[in-house]
Amino acid sequence: MHGILGQPGMVRYVATTTTTSSNGNEETMIKWAKEKLLMIDSIKRCLSYEVTDNNIGMKSYVGKSTVSPINDDGQNGCKIEWSFVCDPIEGLRFEDFISYIETALQSMAKKMEDALLSTR
Repeated sequence: MHGILGQPGMVRYVATTTTTSSNGNEETMIKWAKEKLLMIDSIKRCLSYEVTDNNIGMKSYVGKSTVSPINDDGQNGCKIEWSFVCDPIEGLRFEDFISYIETALQSMAKKMEDALLSTR
């Protein structure tokens, strides 16, 4: 990570390890990306970032996350909305990329839930 934590321009390195099996052989691969924080708004509770480098094949990717209350009183939880714009990835079907993204999101959601439960 470089730049000032929580400030636009900060770049972080994210990675995940995947294991695939083919013909009885297992192959482990690290998929990584460098993400640059473009905007963060603590009042609107949103941020956006772009992938500046990766080994997944993304040429252009910008994501946005927003946290909002489920109801007006804000006492009964929140929802996290995540959207992105990405050019097609050469050699990867759109459905496979969406599956990869969904798996990553489920992993992040589980980590957030675990962190919240550990503070109680």
